[in-house]
Amino acid sequence: MCKSVYIILLNYKGYRDTIECLESLTDLHYANYTVVVCDNASPDGSEQYIRAWAEENRKRLPIKFLQTGANLGFAGGNNVGIRYALDHRAEYIWLLNNDTIVEADALAFMIDKMEANDRLGICGSRLMSYHHRDEIVGLAGWNCPVTSAGGHILKTEDMSRFTYVIGASMLFRREVFENVGLLQDDYFLYYEELDIAERIRGKYEMDVALDSVVYHKEGASIGNQTAFSEFYSLKNCLKYTWRFHRRYFPIVFMRFSLHVFWPVHARPYKRVHMFFKVIKNFLIEIHNKDFQHVPVYVREE
Repeated sequence: MCKSVYIILLNYKGYRDTIECLESLTDLHYANYTVVVCDNASPDGSEQYIRAWAEENRKRLPIKFLQTGANLGFAGGNNVGIRYALDHRAEYIWLLNNDTIVEADALAFMIDKMEANDRLGICGSRLMSYHHRDEIVGLAGWNCPVTSAGGHILKTEDMSRFTYVIGASMLFRREVFENVGLLQDDYFLYYEELDIAERIRGKYEMDVALDSVVYHKEGASIGNQTAFSEFYSLKNCLKYTWRFHRRYFPIVFMRFSLHVFWPVHARPYKRVHMFFKVIKNFLIEIHNKDFQHVPVYVREE
């Protein structure tokens, strides 16, 4: 019998992408899955559009729609769906970006990989470009804790550098969330994958099902290279390093400072403002009494 899988899609002002992703999920070659759409209080009418699609397509793909009530960020919004899935006895939970479409056998290949190794806690997919279908955008992620340099691995021969599963497609064994906690929701955006990879290290293994193909519209949810995305990327780089690799923090901080101020002639006022905004928020958060707190799962009776 097929193991129970809950597929979590997080939506924020992206109902067109979400509906296209849902369309691709109708063709999955897997017999036992439930789709949960979590909406982070989108102000663009997303809930209305997604509910209308769900009603029209309820025989093709029944979905559960959950309104989170606020913009909880990537981890916070997904945690709402994860708790729902765990409450309903999901055996596997697939966190899938809403700005993706999937090959019909993408889930089956990941499940096969997980079932072959009961030490495997997280499995990823081969991420391909939505716009250029033969272009790999990520097999896995790598990160150097000494400098916090990192990125996506694009070639199979470089998989020895693999340190985390890319967040656009992550299949979890339920025990991961029960034993090490849910996604760390105080990042809001970015570094959640690296955080949970650190927390499971030594307890579970990670791998990628290279035959599991997912097409990703990179940056569709928030846009690339915006001040908003840069702020969270920089701040969370410092937070992640402080949490897990504190002895390297001086090196990472130096690299962070160079990133902000180099080249020196590039928008100096805005760069100084960004620098102090990031530092202020970072210091406030690490002095928060809940800084080391990890959201845990408690089953609803």
